[in-house]
Amino acid sequence: MPMRPGRCWVAIGVSPYYHSPLYATERRRLETYYATGPDTSQNETDNWTEQINAAKKSDVVLYFGGIDVTTSSELNDRSSIAWLTSQLSLVKELCALGKPCVVVQLGEQLDDTALLNNPNVSAIIWAAYPGHDGGPAIFDVLDGTVSPAGRLPVTQYPAKYVDEIPMSDMALHSQNGQPGRTY
Repeated sequence: MPMRPGRCWVAIGVSPYYHSPLYATERRRLETYYATGPDTSQNETDNWTEQINAAKKSDVVLYFGGIDVTTSSELNDRSSIAWLTSQLSLVKELCALGKPCVVVQLGEQLDDTALLNNPNVSAIIWAAYPGHDGGPAIFDVLDGTVSPAGRLPVTQYPAKYVDEIPMSDMALHSQNGQPGRTY
């Protein structure tokens, strides 16, 4: 759209049309049992009764978790790249129900070792920050409407990596020959 002198188009704030995964299930007319998960900004503990009961009623369990902008954003650096233990605890209980269990990882890179080592986790999909139509896009992947190539655009490190290289060391290679850090 060409700009005219004296006129300016400005978009401010969150998209008014955010289509969540729950929105996607409603649009597809899927019978859905929904329960909220752990807060991404703290390691809370819970007995997960509401979440387990919802999962027991379901044929397939979809867990949407990871991190969001409350834990990682400009001027808000993370000191850990591990999944919160509260989220891993819930995933372990949900996936132990013996149903297909898919973990949809939101946000930045996390150490997926615990999920990869859990034989009850059927699949992991990294959705990053899926945007305003992210819910339907994720379900397009889940039902095979689209088939992404499956390549990761980032390197995934084990959680202990953040303790091996100081946050202040921005060298691409550390003194001990390990990969370094960069912004």
